[in-house]
Amino acid sequence: MQKIFVMESNSIIILEDAVIQHQSEPLLNGVNLKVEKGEFVYLIGKSGTGKTSLFRTLYADLPLVGGRGEVCGLDLFKIKESKIPTLRRKMGIVFQNFRLLTDRDVYSNLFFVLKAIGWSKKREIDDRIIAVLDAVGLADKALVPVYRLSEGEQQRVGIARAISNNPELILADEPTGNLDPITSEEIMNLLIDINQKMGTTVMISTHDYIMIEKFHSRVICCENGTVVVTVGGGGIPVVRENNSIRGVEAVIDKDLASALTAIQIGADEFYILTDVPKVYINFRKPDEKALDIITVTQAKEYLAAGHFAEGSMAPKIRAGIMFVENGGKECVITEAGQLG
Repeated sequence: MQKIFVMESNSIIILEDAVIQHQSEPLLNGVNLKVEKGEFVYLIGKSGTGKTSLFRTLYADLPLVGGRGEVCGLDLFKIKESKIPTLRRKMGIVFQNFRLLTDRDVYSNLFFVLKAIGWSKKREIDDRIIAVLDAVGLADKALVPVYRLSEGEQQRVGIARAISNNPELILADEPTGNLDPITSEEIMNLLIDINQKMGTTVMISTHDYIMIEKFHSRVICCENGTVVVTVGGGGIPVVRENNSIRGVEAVIDKDLASALTAIQIGADEFYILTDVPKVYINFRKPDEKALDIITVTQAKEYLAAGHFAEGSMAPKIRAGIMFVENGGKECVITEAGQLG
């Protein structure tokens, strides 16, 4: 019997057994993904694992070659070329390299986009441009040539362009990839503000695990030719069979529960997943529900950069990394950084 695919009223993205291709070759197979209206979601994964191809499929720049999918109420598998502009008017896209018209000023960039998508009355266009520039903190930059803006300001223009048509969904492909840490945090705060105040669904492709740690939300990962989907906020969730650990609610595919490694470090708890997608150290204080996320690779980088105090956390982090890399399953690390 053929399965009937129905878009759920509160879902803005649904993929079922989807096949995502790159250069005519399948890149992601068996993708099952659901994003609800108003969600803020991270998409992570190594370079070349399919993040950008997944985004391009969602805005119909690449065809969905297998399975079923709907975005903003439109069927990706059956969509006709004439309907693609309709889909794209329902979403905004933010690019890592901004993709602005650098020979024009900020106003002209936004005017060009609004005219292209069907806005015709100049007064309405002007009012909308003023509104979106105010929303991204560039109200005084309308007549400034793009090439004279900083990279952070250019990305703000890119975000203004993305929200100019009041989209239901924003897809941001590495929006902080070319930015310094302070500017990256400003851009993240802006996207979060848009999500919370406008109710716009935001999906961000990123390698910036520091931002994921700072701004907790659901994480989706491209890994091993498919997409690993988690449910709930706070980074990569960890579960036992009852879907909770010491009062922390988290849900994930139960087949992955066996990947759990627990490390107790004084008042902190570290949870390490060895399969999703590599090795993650998740840690929290007992009175916090949010789980922070850090990969072993990131932990090593932070150690090298001196982010962990040598007199306290650094020896514990080293012991935890060594324990996981040696295949350990559960342990206690003392305040002195020794395995107990």
